[in-house]
Amino acid sequence: MRTRCITILGRISLLIAASALALGSAELLLRHRFKDTPYTPGEQILLLQSWLQSDPKVGFLWKSDVDYEDGIRIGWADQELELATLSTDSDGFLNHPHAIANREKGLPMQIVALGDSFMQGTAYPYTEYFGKRRLTYYNLAVQRQCPPQYNLILETYALPLRPRLILYGVFFNDFEEILDFFEWQRSGLDWFTYHSGTWCGPPINGRYALKGWRRQMRGLYMGYRALRALLPMTRRSNAKNDQAYPSSLSQLCRCVLEARDFCAENNINFLLLLIPSKQSVLKGDPLEERAYTDILSFCQENRIPALHLRGHFVRHNDPAQLYNQVDAHWNIAGMLHTVTALEPFLPDPTPGPEPKLSPH
Repeated sequence: MRTRCITILGRISLLIAASALALGSAELLLRHRFKDTPYTPGEQILLLQSWLQSDPKVGFLWKSDVDYEDGIRIGWADQELELATLSTDSDGFLNHPHAIANREKGLPMQIVALGDSFMQGTAYPYTEYFGKRRLTYYNLAVQRQCPPQYNLILETYALPLRPRLILYGVFFNDFEEILDFFEWQRSGLDWFTYHSGTWCGPPINGRYALKGWRRQMRGLYMGYRALRALLPMTRRSNAKNDQAYPSSLSQLCRCVLEARDFCAENNINFLLLLIPSKQSVLKGDPLEERAYTDILSFCQENRIPALHLRGHFVRHNDPAQLYNQVDAHWNIAGMLHTVTALEPFLPDPTPGPEPKLSPH
């Protein structure tokens, strides 16, 4: 028996030693591969970075007055080309050329969108769809932003557009990004410097900076990040979002309430859109649903108009066709499917003939 125990302990010791050797070798190889760089942005991130400008209030916006005809492609993975061509107004918001032209003519923008990349993606198809119904549409959403930024944009840029309806899109990663935004504000740095040189990189300090075991084992950590980047983009979030949800729920709800109150004070209708992730629609996501249920309860208590889109997507005969196959965002079909759920909230159309859309 004693001999057997010694043999088992010996094998365990050998296994531990072999594992340590393997991990140590992998760490050295990966550390050399990534040259100790804590953050290496991908090609697509750098491409977008070249078309962004720093903003002291909201962090960053697109460069202004980028012409659609220049054909600058900024889309992700299998996103439709129509959605991947950059066209911006004088303030730095991505918009359909026709919407920009209408704004320059001084026409009111009856429906205005706030949110992140999901809402920003609606700029082209919604402008055309609503235009055919004699409704003007304008985008003030920006990728990688969150409710405190939406509210700053609402107060600074929305009022001059004279909207009748604000569409306020919330996505599950807003919980994490709220915490990041407030830490950026406290840093005193510009957005890009704080986020490791890009619009979406990890912060250089704060609770989510590269530190602890990630800094000590940075080779393995960067190898893990590189592997994740190669996998299909079907995940709803990561552990940071899971941790951020309970701690930033009250902040998110406060932002929604402030936005609704601001709209009410200025005689603007308000609608909160809870945008379901691809993961949630196709496979279910209990944490996302719990978070959205909490938000809906808050909205009901405070009489805030809100629309959870998951049920609308799930009832589609093939929900997978409403999202890109590789990229996790909804596609044009998904955006136009969403419009049918918005019907009860839309303002009355402007009298007159159907407007002519500028070609693009």
